[in-house]
Amino acid sequence: MYIKAGSKIIIQLHYPAGSGGQVDSTKIRLFFYPIGTTGVRRIYSSTPLQNWSMVIQPNMVVPYSAYYPTSGTLPVALSAFGVMPHSHLLCKSIIYYAVKPNVDTIPLVKINNWQFEWQDYYTFKKLVKIPNGYRLYSKHVYDNTSSNLNNPNNPPITVYSNTGTKDEMLFDGMMYLYYQTGDELIDIESIIASDPLLGVKENNLNSNSSIVNAIAFPNPFSNTISLRYILNQASDIHVEITDVVGRKIISNNLGKQSAGSHDWEWDGKDVKGNKVGTGVYLYRIKANDFSFEGKIIRQD
Repeated sequence: MYIKAGSKIIIQLHYPAGSGGQVDSTKIRLFFYPIGTTGVRRIYSSTPLQNWSMVIQPNMVVPYSAYYPTSGTLPVALSAFGVMPHSHLLCKSIIYYAVKPNVDTIPLVKINNWQFEWQDYYTFKKLVKIPNGYRLYSKHVYDNTSSNLNNPNNPPITVYSNTGTKDEMLFDGMMYLYYQTGDELIDIESIIASDPLLGVKENNLNSNSSIVNAIAFPNPFSNTISLRYILNQASDIHVEITDVVGRKIISNNLGKQSAGSHDWEWDGKDVKGNKVGTGVYLYRIKANDFSFEGKIIRQD
């Protein structure tokens, strides 16, 4: 990333319903490489897949798609770091892959039950090579009927491509590098797991030093998810899961635990033993007067 001298950094944040009263934990970290540093590779972020010609008639369930390039194929090989599919309230499902016509496909992301809160980058465990000669493709299915409980219009009306929440979008992003031999062996999962800033929120109530860090995996998950947390000192541990509006799903007091690495597994069930639905959930690990929070996603 190159930032010219005198530039201003502007960030746009989107908050879902139910965010009122919450603390914004957005963090920005800038690392400046000394002049002359070698071996640093640029990661690009763009939105190659877009469709601004959608007209979604009322009482219809319809697919729309996009290709990149719109004609021809990729002239160079890429290494995909992560993808960010994006739609609004009518969308029901998304599939996103690279394809070489009549030869092969490379799966990137598939969401069977899209929810508006799922607006985030999905990073790969390892960089995914997309050779030259391929195209990027995505298909979104939109449900503009009254049976879609997320439909903002009752009765349904014609919805067009635009940026408002009640409009619709097919706007799928990607973070990538230009491919180099061996990229597909780079372990992104372990890099992220060792970086407590990525994808989590840390609340320190008393001082500037942290005593607990954590990572959740696999994330998204279907059946069970593990929280691995590291304690810098012996602490009383309490774990809880809530939904995005703060309703408690499950709470577990684990008692006094020694310093070091620990694991706690959640089976995706609430306190009554019922399997929770697909969607976004929040976890919080409390260690004495400290807490560590993160976002997890359950999908079928």
